[in-house]
Amino acid sequence: MQPNRAQAARLHIVLIGGTLLMVAPFLWMISASLQTYAEIEAFPPVWIPAVPQWGNYMASLTEFQTARALVNSSIVTLISVAGQLLICSLSAYAFSRLRFPGRDPLFLLYLATMMIPHYVTIIPLYTLVWSAGLIDTYAALIVPGLFSPFGTFLLRQFFNQIPISLDEATLIDGGSHWQIFWHVILPLARPGLGALGIFSFLGIWNTLFWPVLVINSKEKFTLPLALAMAQGQFISLIHVQMAGAVIACIPVILVFLMLQRQFISSLALSGMKG
Repeated sequence: MQPNRAQAARLHIVLIGGTLLMVAPFLWMISASLQTYAEIEAFPPVWIPAVPQWGNYMASLTEFQTARALVNSSIVTLISVAGQLLICSLSAYAFSRLRFPGRDPLFLLYLATMMIPHYVTIIPLYTLVWSAGLIDTYAALIVPGLFSPFGTFLLRQFFNQIPISLDEATLIDGGSHWQIFWHVILPLARPGLGALGIFSFLGIWNTLFWPVLVINSKEKFTLPLALAMAQGQFISLIHVQMAGAVIACIPVILVFLMLQRQFISSLALSGMKG
């Protein structure tokens, strides 16, 4: 027992050390958001501010227009995630349950698009958005995020684990494919939907490169774009920028806390296996 306890103790020490290394930047960001500019510039670094500067958060909301950017990011992310869950689940149902000519080759083509680097498609996508007259609109931020090949693949793997006998029983009782999809498949695939919701929320909420290309008006800035622009314009307000970064992290943490049960269930069910 003694060697096992010693080995477990060493393992816990390593895990605690790794956790501290991962958490330290976030803790410093929170601390810096409550410091003055002089405390941030001090060396060695100040971890506990003498007087917490809660006014930094109000300054971030007003000077950096974080409040408006937060609303924009919320609108774009919520609509994009909802659309992606709906469209990807419908596509996954078609590839998992419906039988039609060329289904498997078409699905392989979908999977092949996942191997194309995202930046390769930026120019064609920008050309399509520009041709449609959507530059500097919310639609330019929302429409490209309504579908994801990865989301279709992930949900299809979950749908394949649901017994076909449930579909057959619903059809025998006079149900339709829509009723199977809505009342049978979706309730049983909540872990997969939760996992996809977290992945898509993180990707859309944190994206910066695409809004830089398609958004010109400050009133349409998303939160990452507003913080990036503030970094170049207000170099001496690092403490206020840290407050804005904390505000940007809060929705991500809340979404994960709300969906962590589904996310953990998706890992336990091994939804990625074929």
